[in-house]
Amino acid sequence: ITGSSSTDQGIRYKWVSRIEYLKQAVKAAAQVIYAVDTNAELGLVTFNSKTYDKGTFTNDQAQLFYEALEQISLAGGTNQRDGLQKAIDKFNADTQRNDHQCIALLITDGAPNWKENSKQVSNSDAWTAIGQKASTLKALADGDGTAELFCLGLSLENVGTNKSSLFGVSSGTGYNYNAEDAAAIVDCITQIVKNVVLQANLVGQVKDVIDSAFYPVTSDGTPLADGDWITLNGEKAGNKDAAGQVKYDSSSDIWTVEWKDQKFDWPPKDSAGNIIGTGWKGVLYVKTKENFLGGNTISTNAAGSEIKAEKYVSRTGSEINLTGEHTSDLSTPYVNVDELALTETNTEWTVYLGTEVNPKEQLEHLLQNIEIRKVVSDDTNEMITSNEQMLNGTSASSKTIKLTTYLGLDTNEKITALINVLLADGSKTYPYNSSEMTAAYGHGYVGDIVISLDSTSGCYNKENHATEAVGKDAEFTLKVEYTPKDQNTRNAELLITTNDYHTTSGGSAGDLTGNMSSSNHHVINVFAKGLQITKKDQSFTRALTGAEFTLYRTARTGDDQNNVTTLAGVTGEFFAVETYSVSNAGVMTIDPVEPLKENESYYLVETKAPAGHNLLTEAIPITLKIENSYTPISGGTPTTVKPEGAYNWIQRAALSMDTSNPLVQRVDSSGTNITNSHINAPTLDSETEKQYYEIANSSGVELPQTGGEGTLIFSVIGTILILSSTLLILAKRKQEAYVPRH
Repeated sequence: ITGSSSTDQGIRYKWVSRIEYLKQAVKAAAQVIYAVDTNAELGLVTFNSKTYDKGTFTNDQAQLFYEALEQISLAGGTNQRDGLQKAIDKFNADTQRNDHQCIALLITDGAPNWKENSKQVSNSDAWTAIGQKASTLKALADGDGTAELFCLGLSLENVGTNKSSLFGVSSGTGYNYNAEDAAAIVDCITQIVKNVVLQANLVGQVKDVIDSAFYPVTSDGTPLADGDWITLNGEKAGNKDAAGQVKYDSSSDIWTVEWKDQKFDWPPKDSAGNIIGTGWKGVLYVKTKENFLGGNTISTNAAGSEIKAEKYVSRTGSEINLTGEHTSDLSTPYVNVDELALTETNTEWTVYLGTEVNPKEQLEHLLQNIEIRKVVSDDTNEMITSNEQMLNGTSASSKTIKLTTYLGLDTNEKITALINVLLADGSKTYPYNSSEMTAAYGHGYVGDIVISLDSTSGCYNKENHATEAVGKDAEFTLKVEYTPKDQNTRNAELLITTNDYHTTSGGSAGDLTGNMSSSNHHVINVFAKGLQITKKDQSFTRALTGAEFTLYRTARTGDDQNNVTTLAGVTGEFFAVETYSVSNAGVMTIDPVEPLKENESYYLVETKAPAGHNLLTEAIPITLKIENSYTPISGGTPTTVKPEGAYNWIQRAALSMDTSNPLVQRVDSSGTNITNSHINAPTLDSETEKQYYEIANSSGVELPQTGGEGTLIFSVIGTILILSSTLLILAKRKQEAYVPRH
């Protein structure tokens, strides 16, 4: 022990009073140690610029130790190195060291201050020397492995980096304490003594208050009754052979198990001081109550579970009563009561380009179809009936509840509101077992249920929900994830923990990482039909080039009037969608053809004929037929009527031209005529991308059928002149018949 050597009189005077608290705290600590271990020996070393061995004191020499403690006073210099060496010497002088547990407590203001050969030792050199001595001390073998070094720093806020240097020489985390005032000195010494005393074999009791979601059973699942006795292995036994007793409070519906007069042996350590075994452990099997909805990382112990140390067992085996209260909370195992078992539901729509689809309603249906499986029920086939099932999970249960019901989303308005949140924000988190989830048994927060929505939607317009692109399918992933709190802790493979009283607490029930998720997919596939037209001569044997066609549809309000016209032989006005040219191979492709609105029509008009051939005079009708097929995900026969709830939807379509015209015929992709009757229509499907047709032109050259008024007058006059000339010739020949002959 060293006091402050500062020349600052203010600090010195403060420590004059604080040193008295230090003496009182150490004296009180010695009294506790002597009380719990009659074989304990306390050595006292003080140091400033010099080192003083004040002696080693057994239990019957306690008064001499207290007197030596009173002689500590403030003086110049602080040589922790020699103080540690003196402690090493005292440990080495102990011929019974291998039967003892060697513990050193270094109390100092933290700043080294001594001279070598009249020269001040630098701070860095001093700490190097102190660290070497500390390492030597901590390597000394004792009856519990190796010696341990606690460090208590006084007023370390005034010594800069010396604080971290001091803490660096201790036995590690839990061995460092810092006191800035008199009260803190008492607290630190008390905590240090607690740590020292509790590294001994104790006797006491364990009280395990079972969480209200569980009740005690034997390893084969047989329920225990109030007053039953059990062994440390959790089996029912007579009271003479038992370690604990089961108790039930009917007013609170709480079960408790109490183990009396248990020996808490300190677990063995390896040479490095690591715990390699377990201390006291009592086994208790619990079963989930039949109406409890399962989840992950559920605590099996409730508030009030504790360990109480009552006696100390000396190395001679005698039991000595502990003074004061020595209790600690009993840590709880976390178990998986199955894994929520969320169901997955997937739907898929295959629709024609331009079809209006709104995934929002379908997502609501998907959410409503997600179910959580209950873990156990009143069906004995679904209950835990063996140790193996208890440790490895329950059998699959058929008892389910809707996720929306479990989350309190009990109205369509609430479900719609959640979908709106997901569409806007992407996710929403529900604390697991919160009041919002109407959780049973009032469990505290153990994790989160997160509902999220990921989407890719390049195929449709979000404003009017009309599909706008082929091949850019929309996919909506409605994901439900459960993540337990303290994820890193839950991932640990070693579930047994050792607390101050050498007890262990562990649990196992399936996948203790606790993660689980359910992905529910809604996919929208978009397809369209196209036309591939080959221009042929009148006999359908030779491909022609140079033709042009315009595709027209029924005009709509708002169409550009420059592209609106009438068509010969067809009633109404029509909008020019696009003009297509026949390639050098005689082929023209219209792809894709989008659907029309109700009461609208398509027509294909030839606007330029191949050279040497007549222009088609009739507009060719094009028909797009779409047929719907719906199948509820709950099963059943496909129907053409859209059902309630979630469903799979398939549209089939056919795109055809009017083959009643002898100049139009349907062919396959190789150009082979499919029918000689020219009336065979394509099959309704969602796979074939194109239908193939051939359009023929008759040979010859027709005079223009279009032009101004002047052209028509010219044609009429020309015809009259020709007719007049013919009449004159006939008349002349007739006159010649009556001329007399000479």
